[in-house]
Amino acid sequence: MLYIFLRSHARILALFAITISILYGSILSHDFIHDDHGQIEQNIYIQSLSYLPKVITGCIWEAALGSCTFSSYYRPIQSLSYLFTYSISHEPWAFYLVNLFYFWILGCLVFLLAHLLTENKTIAFLTAFFFIIHPINTEVVAWIAAVPELTYTIFLVTGTILHILYRKNQITSYEWVYGAYGLGIASKEPAVFLPIILLILDYFHFKKSVKELITRKEIIRYILFIPMLLLYLGARMYVLGSLGTDGFYSFTPKERIVHFFSLLGLYLKKLIYPYPLNFFYEFGVSSLTPTSLMYSFLFCILFSLLAYTAFRKNRAIILFACLWIFIFLSPALIFINSLGENVFSERYAFASGIGFSLLVALLANFLMKRYPYISQRVLRVVFLLVIILASSVVIKRTFDWKNDVILYNDTLIKNPNADLILYNYAVILRDNGEYAYAKTLFESVIAKGRLREPWKAHNNLGNILRMEGNTKEAFAHFKHAIEINKNHREAYSNIGALFIDEDNPLAALPYLCEALTIDPQFKNAENNFAHAINTLSTRKPETIYYEDMVKKKVFIKESGELPITFKSKECNTKQCSYFFSTHFTEPQIMLPFIIMSKNTHGIVEKAVDPIFNSDSNTIILSFDKKTERGLLDFIFPTCNGTYYSIREATQ
Repeated sequence: MLYIFLRSHARILALFAITISILYGSILSHDFIHDDHGQIEQNIYIQSLSYLPKVITGCIWEAALGSCTFSSYYRPIQSLSYLFTYSISHEPWAFYLVNLFYFWILGCLVFLLAHLLTENKTIAFLTAFFFIIHPINTEVVAWIAAVPELTYTIFLVTGTILHILYRKNQITSYEWVYGAYGLGIASKEPAVFLPIILLILDYFHFKKSVKELITRKEIIRYILFIPMLLLYLGARMYVLGSLGTDGFYSFTPKERIVHFFSLLGLYLKKLIYPYPLNFFYEFGVSSLTPTSLMYSFLFCILFSLLAYTAFRKNRAIILFACLWIFIFLSPALIFINSLGENVFSERYAFASGIGFSLLVALLANFLMKRYPYISQRVLRVVFLLVIILASSVVIKRTFDWKNDVILYNDTLIKNPNADLILYNYAVILRDNGEYAYAKTLFESVIAKGRLREPWKAHNNLGNILRMEGNTKEAFAHFKHAIEINKNHREAYSNIGALFIDEDNPLAALPYLCEALTIDPQFKNAENNFAHAINTLSTRKPETIYYEDMVKKKVFIKESGELPITFKSKECNTKQCSYFFSTHFTEPQIMLPFIIMSKNTHGIVEKAVDPIFNSDSNTIILSFDKKTERGLLDFIFPTCNGTYYSIREATQ
C-alpha cells in the first residue's frame, strides 16, 4: 500500500525535494557551527565505526566533557547518525546533506499522514508544503546539532501513520509502532508522548468509546509501550547517572504558571508570524512586559477557543491538530527550569509546526470550498504571496547560519543580552588571535554575572592574561574558576602551567594532580605533568626542592596520626633499603619521583626507584649507601599538596 501511494504521488514528492533544495541548498557550503564543534569535530567517538557500541554506552558530549555525568543528553540515534555520516565524509557538507534528506523524508511523511487523516490530496499537499516552507524550521534544518529534532519527529510521524494503518486494517502487526516509539525516544525525549497522540486518534478520530478502549486487548496494547520506555530510562540512568538534569532557573509556583502561558503564547505567535528569527531569545521575568503578557494570553485564549469549538462541533481533525501543537510544545513549557539559558527556542516548535500546518491547510481548503468564485483568484494570490514571503525569509535566514561569526553577530544585534553567545563569540576571537577584543568581551560577560558557567569565562580570561605576562591576575581568575566549579580540570591544569612558566614545577604538581584526578585522560594536564616531572628529574641539588617543600611551604605538612610507619632497614655494600607500612583510611596518591630523605648532616637525596606494594601495604625506599650518616627524615609528598614527614626509628 505504502509503495503504491508513494509511486502514485512521485511528482508531489519530487516537488518537495526541489523546494527544499531551493530553500536550503546553500547550507551545503556552510561550516560547522556552535555545538557542532564539540559534538562532531572534537568527538572521537563518532569518527570511527569501531566506536559503534558507544552509541548505546556513551553520549554525544562525552568526548568534549570527559564524562557523560556532566551531560543531560542521551540520544543514541543522534550519535548513530553522526557515526555513519562521518564514515562517508568528515566534511560539513555531508552532515548538512543528511539534514536535508531527513527533512525531505519528514515532508513526505507529513503528506502521507495528512492524507490518511483527511483523505484529501489538496489538504495533504498544503499541509506538507506549508510545513516545508515555514521559516521557523530554519534552525533545525540549517544546524547539524539539531538533528534530534528531525529524527524524533520522523519516528513520531511514522508511529502515528503505522497506528492509523493498523486501525484501517492495512497492516496486521503493531510491533512496528513500538519500534517507531523506541527509535523516537532514542532520538529525543518528547517522543515519549506518542501513545497520548495515538489515544487521541482512537477516541476522537476513530470514534472508539471509553468502553472499547478499556478492554483487555486495548489496555495491553498501550501498556506494551512501557517496556520500551523503561529500557530507554534504564540505559539513560546507566550512561548519565541520572534521569533528569539540575534546574537552571528557580521559579515560584506563581512564576511557573505565568511563564507557562506566556511561553505558550509566544510559541503560538511565532508559528503564526515567525519573523524576525533569532538563535537566542531573551526570556525571563525581566523580559516580560504587560504588553507581551497581554499578547501571549490573547493567543492562548484564541487557541483554547479553537480547540474547544472543534471539540463541541466534533471537528476531530482540527482538534487533533490543536492537541498535537500543544502536546509537543509542552516539554518546553513544563520543564522550563531545565532548558538552560535559551528557554525560548525556535527548534522547540519544530514538531508542533506539523499541527499548525495542518490547521492552515484545513483553513485554505475551507475557504476554497466556501468561496469558490473568489478563491480561484484571491486564494491563489494569497498562496503565492505566502510562498514568496516565507521562501525569502528562509533563504535569507540560511545565510545567517553560515559560520559562527555570522550567526553570533546576527544574534547579538537582535539580542545584546545573549551572554552565552557573547562568551562564545569571545572564544572565537581568541582562537583567531584577536586577544585584546576577546579580553574585553570576557571581562564584559563576567561583569554581567548572568552566565550559567562563569568559570569558563574566568579560565579563558586567565589564559589571555597569562599570555600577556600578567601572572598575578591570571592566577586570580584561574582560582576564581576553581572556587565556582571545583571540577574544572582546565583551570587546575592552567595554574600548573602558570607555575611551570615561573620555573616552579614543584608548586605546579598539586594542581596538575587535581586536574588528572578529575579526568585521568585529560591530555593538556598529562603534558603539563610530564613537563613538570622532566624538569624536576633533571635539576639538582635536591636540597633546593626540600627547602621549597618544607621551609617555603610549597607543600603543607600533615599532622596528627600519620598513615605511614617506619618498619625496618636493610643494607648491602651499595645501598640501604627502608621499609614502611601504610594504613590509609582513604585512597592517597603519592609523588614517588620527589620522595626524599635528609640525614643529620643536612644531605638530601631522592629515593631510587621507590616500590609501592598495595597488596601488603608496603613502601620500600632505596638510597645510596653513602647517605647513611645517622638517622634519616623521610618526606612523602602527595598529590593534594601535602607531605608526610617520617623519621627513621632506631633498631
